[in-house]
Amino acid sequence: MTTGMRALVYSAYGPAAEVLSLKTVPIPSTMPGCVLVKVAAASLNAADKLLVTGTPFAVRFATGGILRPRPDTILGSDYAGIVHAVGDGVTSFRVGDHVYGQSDFTTGVGAFAEYISVPVAGAIALKPSHWSFQQAAAAPMAAQTALQGLREGLGVQPGQHILINGASGGVGTFAVQLGKALDAHVTAVCSARNADVARQLGADVVIDYAAENFTTSATTYDGILDLVGNHSIGDFRKSLHPRGTYVSAGGDPATFTSRATCILFSKIYASQSLKLCMSAPSQKLLEDINALMQGLEPFIEKVYSLDQGVDAIDYFEKHSAMGKIVLSME
Repeated sequence: MTTGMRALVYSAYGPAAEVLSLKTVPIPSTMPGCVLVKVAAASLNAADKLLVTGTPFAVRFATGGILRPRPDTILGSDYAGIVHAVGDGVTSFRVGDHVYGQSDFTTGVGAFAEYISVPVAGAIALKPSHWSFQQAAAAPMAAQTALQGLREGLGVQPGQHILINGASGGVGTFAVQLGKALDAHVTAVCSARNADVARQLGADVVIDYAAENFTTSATTYDGILDLVGNHSIGDFRKSLHPRGTYVSAGGDPATFTSRATCILFSKIYASQSLKLCMSAPSQKLLEDINALMQGLEPFIEKVYSLDQGVDAIDYFEKHSAMGKIVLSME
């Protein structure tokens, strides 16, 4: 086995086109309790844009690179591939297993590379057999966020009417499908150009946000999963039943503190339940996604090669993706 691998790395903060490069770096060692995965595909998430630009400034505290990132930091968290080697003490996976998962982006050892070493105690599971590597790589962060927001956050029950604000993005496309898998009536809010996609994914009702402001409608919901943060907490409350639940699971990071503060203060007097969805990736969540998504598929907008990785992230920075963008190593 060679000792080097290709990876998308950055050693300074800034626009992807300026600071990202494809470079040969050492293949990570297989530590005890870890597996070395030969990556077949990886996918982009909103967190990747924040990490490479270092904005808002608070994200730098998560990675430890206050003034600049660690040299040759590898970007990416979502991956799918084949177990290439297992570390001491690993009994849950074997060489040759097809797996998918979400790595810890704070370590700087990311998924936009030909190999990644990950702890088996983390968010790694056997790949759904009905998905390709590209489809599986599209799922981990987005699908886990969607499922946590729906199941743990909203506590979705069969027959409930829920609204997903931002239904055509990475998390949103999974939220629509998982909402239907949980037997909810799903209203999807997205742009007109993405309306057909939302319907194809199973949405019962689709609202074009440019043509209709759902917060001024007389229709109310048992739950709202907010992935955009483009209305005030007060306006979202108007669209909830008196005992409904609002969960914030996305939006502009620059407004996170103000939204969190509004939610905390609203709890004092609001009859509704208002929550923030804090991501907690795990093997159990990935296994649950496998079960719930039987017969369903991630929605992928574009596939790029690793050689085109800089272009992929530059595109992701400048456009609102419809579903997921995937990097293929094959």
